[in-house]
Amino acid sequence: YAPKPGVIPLHPLGVGDLLGAVFSTVGRYWKQLYGLTFALMGAALVAGAVVVGGALAVVWGTVDEVFRDVDHPEADGDQLLTLISAGVIAALLLIAIGVYVMSALTAAHAVTVSHAVTGHPLTLGALWRQTRPRVASVLGVQLLRALIVCGLLVVGYGTVIGMIVGTIASAGESSMTGLTVVAVLAGVLVFLGVAVAGTYLYVRYALAPSAAALEGTGAGASMSRSAVLVKGAWWRVLGITLLIAIIVAIVDQMVQYAVVFLGIFSAAAAGQDPHIGSMITVFAMMVVLLVLGSVLTVPFPYVAATLLYVDRRIRREGFDLTLAASAGLPPHRPPHPPAY
Repeated sequence: YAPKPGVIPLHPLGVGDLLGAVFSTVGRYWKQLYGLTFALMGAALVAGAVVVGGALAVVWGTVDEVFRDVDHPEADGDQLLTLISAGVIAALLLIAIGVYVMSALTAAHAVTVSHAVTGHPLTLGALWRQTRPRVASVLGVQLLRALIVCGLLVVGYGTVIGMIVGTIASAGESSMTGLTVVAVLAGVLVFLGVAVAGTYLYVRYALAPSAAALEGTGAGASMSRSAVLVKGAWWRVLGITLLIAIIVAIVDQMVQYAVVFLGIFSAAAAGQDPHIGSMITVFAMMVVLLVLGSVLTVPFPYVAATLLYVDRRIRREGFDLTLAASAGLPPHRPPHPPAY
């Protein structure tokens, strides 16, 4: 008999246990999860508006000078430098805001799952207080994983480009048809190789954000931790991750179809009174509904990843005994040595 103080029974989780726990976690802690999600996304929108507004304020005079004659815009080197620099800086700041919000959401969902599996209560304020100091570790993991992906792309496509340049240098015009075939085949093979390697590494390090959020380790240590936990269960982690992604995609599509049909009916109704205000209202309503529909599915992949992390620790380290002690329960089975 395994006790169930929270959303999971304290034993290795089957797929049904895991999927049920995902929905139970979101159902029990929806106020905290969606409250923090909307707060972070709202703050990100405000910060993004400030960045865009600041960039426009910086380049407004330059834009006015460049496009003074709309039919024949002209820009000198300094003006181009100003426009490009402002655009690049604004884009980097927007990316930084997005990455921070994604890392904060990852950490917040991991913290929520840590409470959900032991049945401990959690307020929105407590969630943010526990999340905030863990964002940096999760952010480091996200950046390290992005660097790995970029490295794969650079090596893969750099190899293709090098092959093509080398073949062009040694081939005459009569060999251009064969060169084209070789280039296409090489591109396809490299694409497949990069896709396979990227998938393997993504699954190998899929549990690193959860480890960073819940164990407080740095990026490199969290990546190594994920590799250890995933060892021997790569296909299982891939399958459950894909299953959650499919479920989320189906829900997203259902929401989008519902919004489209609602928009069609609303537009038809507004067509009887075709004022600009009515059309703007319909458009704004569709945008809001699409955003809300997308936000509804945000927690599911994050929660599933953390529950996979918990399951792997139960299977390899007897983590269920630690969870039982945290929930104030006596041991429900003898301990066993961890697997390495």
